[in-house]
Amino acid sequence: MFPSRRKLKHNYLHSNGHTVALINCKLHSEYLTCGAAYFVAGLPERMLLYSLDGNKICLIVIPKSVRNNPTYTRLLSPLDDIKYYYAEPLGSA
Repeated sequence: MFPSRRKLKHNYLHSNGHTVALINCKLHSEYLTCGAAYFVAGLPERMLLYSLDGNKICLIVIPKSVRNNPTYTRLLSPLDDIKYYYAEPLGSA
């Protein structure tokens, strides 16, 4: 399954091919937060995210509003409070 969440903060998480990119991420028990996000169009409901060193970090649910966008989506938050829920549990912290 997924590795334990020893590292709770990541500067950058991405999907395979970088079709999803999340910046300044913090992992929580049921969701993650980030300060910036980029999504291409036409994504599936769930996406696996990796750290920069290639480790699987989590599987998140892509919001319907992002999946249905015909081009791409960029989100920014000065408070690092953009929230994405996990598609399945990550294991123990």
